[in-house]
Amino acid sequence: MSILLHFSGSQIASFTSEDEHAFKSFRSLEGHWVKAFPDNGTMHEIWSFKNDSLLIGRGFFMQGNDTTFSEHIQLELKQGKLAYCVRMSHQNQGTTVRFPLKKFGSNTWEFELLSHDFPQQIVYSNPTRDSLLVWIEGTQNGVKVRETFDFSRSK
Repeated sequence: MSILLHFSGSQIASFTSEDEHAFKSFRSLEGHWVKAFPDNGTMHEIWSFKNDSLLIGRGFFMQGNDTTFSEHIQLELKQGKLAYCVRMSHQNQGTTVRFPLKKFGSNTWEFELLSHDFPQQIVYSNPTRDSLLVWIEGTQNGVKVRETFDFSRSK
C-alpha cells in the first residue's frame, strides 16, 4: 500500500510499507536455485513472479530420478502484510502455514511463527546475485535446531 501526500494539489512524497519493499526486493530471487549434496542428491528452489502481490515457489530434493521431498511456497503480500506461505503434503494435514515477515534489511528476509512446531523461523539471505543462504530454525523436542542451505543460482 503506497501513501501519497498532497499539498495544494502537488505530490510531495510517496511512501511504501516495509513489507511492500521487502516483497519487491525478494523478486531478485526469481529463478532456479540449487544446493548439491555430494553423493546424496540435490535440493532445488524455483521462484517465479505471478503478480504484484504473489511470488510462487517450489522446493524439492532429488536423489537420482526420485523426488524425496517437495514443498509448495508462496511469498504473499496481502493487505500490506508480507508472509512466507508453505504447504507440504506430509505435514500440518497438508494445510498452508503462514510465516509473517518479522524483519527485512540488507537483502535478508526473516519470517517467524512462534506457535509452529518446527521451524519457528525461516530466513532468506541473498549476499550476492548468484548465492542464496536459507536457514530454518526453532526448538525441536526441547533442543534449539538450525538447518542451513547454501544455494547457487542455476545457470
